[in-house]
Amino acid sequence: MSFFKKIFSRKNDDVKADVQKQQEKSGQDLSFHIPGKQLPTPEDVMDLEDIWDVYQQERIRGKQQGFIPVLIYGNEDLLDTLQEEFKNGTAHLPLSPVADGKVWLHEQYQAYFSEDPEREHTLFSSDGRTSQGLHRFLSLQTALRFRKEMPLYLVEIPTVNPWEVFAWLPFGGWNDCPDSEDMMAVFQYWYEKYGAVPACIGSDTLECIVSKPVSEADAIALAKEQYAFCSDIVEQGMGSISALAEELKQSTIWYFWWD
Repeated sequence: MSFFKKIFSRKNDDVKADVQKQQEKSGQDLSFHIPGKQLPTPEDVMDLEDIWDVYQQERIRGKQQGFIPVLIYGNEDLLDTLQEEFKNGTAHLPLSPVADGKVWLHEQYQAYFSEDPEREHTLFSSDGRTSQGLHRFLSLQTALRFRKEMPLYLVEIPTVNPWEVFAWLPFGGWNDCPDSEDMMAVFQYWYEKYGAVPACIGSDTLECIVSKPVSEADAIALAKEQYAFCSDIVEQGMGSISALAEELKQSTIWYFWWD
């Protein structure tokens, strides 16, 4: 079976029919596609729920067959690297050992405020906003809404350990975005503590899925860790760590974006 699936614009019934055919015919490709140049009219494009349904079915199949499905959009460099790795039969990074992600997050958080300790307090103010949380991939919602150029692929990463996704996908390492080794460390920790699984990767975005929102008791601690991992989601997004914590208490999707 091909290690990637390219997602094409189809009507809902056509998409579901193709998924069923793929399950019945092992060894053949399933190709979907959202056009890379310009999205067609809304009634003709594969909508977010179609993509979500396909992803969820692949998660089930991945658990049965031993792979992690990851959506990749707008990032041809990742696909080029992945194809070369599959040709060679090896990931670009060793699968072990993995550093301590909890320690890395703590040190990163402390480093942000080492020169200006008072600044941390400003990030805990709240504007009283409420959130229904994230339950679908925000980056794909945005791309579909604005009809951005978006070649979209569903790749099968040959591992049962979600953090090893980053051993195969060389994502990160620019500006404040953690490099692949640090991604592996953080996501091993987050998987073991929260069950977080990398699910959707763009050119500068990363989203993961969890089975349930974080508890009230863990929300602030997790929000601080996510700020350490990706400060832009607070500095240029939620506005405060407190607001991020409130969103995490409602969310089954975690969203990260680096400027």
